[in-house]
Amino acid sequence: MSVITGDQIPAFRLCVIRSGLRLEIQCPGMRVSRRSPKCSTIVRREFGFKGNPARLLEQLEAWMDARGYPDAKRLEITNH
Repeated sequence: MSVITGDQIPAFRLCVIRSGLRLEIQCPGMRVSRRSPKCSTIVRREFGFKGNPARLLEQLEAWMDARGYPDAKRLEITNH
């Protein structure tokens, strides 16, 4: 079991959105969930980025790098 708390939550959410964008690029028409909006829609709404999913991914990664967000691999998760 993993516990994500405090400051890790927004970083983990962004990593999930980034992973969802990668999924949308690799498998057009695929969604993370049918009940929630596509990750590209979330990025457009929240950050105001424009373009196709590949361009949105570039913009999101640049935004995350500029603010020092960790990669999914570097995100420390406390295991219990």
